[in-house]
Amino acid sequence: MITTRRAAAALALATAAALTLAGPAAADTIAVETPPVVLAQDTTPAPATVPADVVGIDTNIVAGLTVTGHQGKRVTATAKGRPTRAVTTAASKPAILKGLVPGVRYTVRIGGRKVATAIPLAQVGAAAGLRVETTGAPGDVQLTWTHTTAAHEGGDVSYDITATPLMADGSDGPAVVTATASGSSATLTGLDNTVRYRFTVTPRNTASAGRASSATMTTTLGALTGTTPATPVPAVTPQPAVVTPAAAPAPAPAPGPSTKTIYVCPAGFVTAGDACTDTKQYTFHTETVAYTFHNGVVGSHVVTHPPTHCDYLPNPNSPTGLDIYCTGGYDETVLDYGPIKDTTPTGYTDTGTAWTHQVKDTAPAGYVDTGTAWVKTVAKVPTVVPA
Repeated sequence: MITTRRAAAALALATAAALTLAGPAAADTIAVETPPVVLAQDTTPAPATVPADVVGIDTNIVAGLTVTGHQGKRVTATAKGRPTRAVTTAASKPAILKGLVPGVRYTVRIGGRKVATAIPLAQVGAAAGLRVETTGAPGDVQLTWTHTTAAHEGGDVSYDITATPLMADGSDGPAVVTATASGSSATLTGLDNTVRYRFTVTPRNTASAGRASSATMTTTLGALTGTTPATPVPAVTPQPAVVTPAAAPAPAPAPGPSTKTIYVCPAGFVTAGDACTDTKQYTFHTETVAYTFHNGVVGSHVVTHPPTHCDYLPNPNSPTGLDIYCTGGYDETVLDYGPIKDTTPTGYTDTGTAWTHQVKDTAPAGYVDTGTAWVKTVAKVPTVVPA
C-alpha cells in the first residue's frame, strides 16, 4: 500500500500544478513530469547456467540421434526387435547414432546407464502446389501450398518462405524477404510493387529439409493491382527560340542486324518450367561402428565327480581276499560362457574389425535433397540473339 499512496500523492501534486499553470495569468503551459510507477513486474529469478555435462539428445539427423554430455563414455540405442547401435567418441564431440528406424522409441544409455528414450525422425516430405495471390493491401500477397506428409517425419514441421526479387536481367536481387510458417498458408507484407518475385516454400523438421515448391511472378504487383506509382515528369523551362538555317537532311542510317532477347538456362542446368534445375547424384562416405556383444555359450568341458561311498566284500579269488565296490562317481559335461559378437546390423558390412556402412553426404550448398537426388533451382538468364 506504500507504493499506491505515494503514486496517489504524486498524481494529486501533478494535477494541482497543471491547474495552476493553465489559468488566465499563465503565459505558457508547462507539463509537470511525475516519477514512473511500477504496475507489475516478473520477479522469477533468471535460470541458472546449464552445466556443460548435462546430457542432451537431439533428433537433428534423419533416422538417427545426436547425444551430447556423454563424457566420452560408450553410448548405445536399443529397441525391442531392432539391432543395437553403439558409438564411442571424445567427450568434446557429440555421439552420433545412425541407422535407427524412424518412429521407433529407442532407449539411450551412456556407459550402461539409461538416460532417456527418444524417437528418430524420417526425411520430411515435399511441398507442392505453391499458389501466390494478391490481397486487398498493396505490397501484400497470400501464399498457399500443400505438404506431402512422410511417415514418421514428426509433428513439429515448419515452412521456410522466401521471396526473392528478380532484377531486370533475370538475376536475383539482394532484398530477399524471409518468413517462417507453421501451417499451409502465410501472408507476406511489404513487397516492392515495382519488381517481380520468385517465391519458395521449403518444409523442415528438426532432422531435414524437404523438397521446396516454387512459383515465379510473370509481372509486378503494381501492374496487377494498378498501384505502381507514376514517374513524375520534370518541369520544362521555356527557352528563347533560336532560328537556324535549314540543313540538308541526314542520310538514312544503314540497316543494322535485328536482335531479340531470349531467356535460357545457365550451362549445366536444364529447363523446368519458368526456372532451371541442376541435378546431382548422391555421394556417400563410410561410417564405422564398433562391435557389440552378448553373453552366450562358447564351448564346454568335462568335470569328473569322485565316488561318494565304497564297500569291501570277501572274494576268495582276489589276492587280498577282498573286492572294493564304490558308488556315486560320474563325469559331467559343463558349458562354458563368454562374450559373443552380435549379429551384423542391417545395411552394415563386417570387416573383421568393425561394422561399416555407407552414409549419404550433406547436400551441396544451394541444393535441396528431393529424396532421390540433390537439386538446385535458378532463374533463366537473358541472352541477346539474332532475330
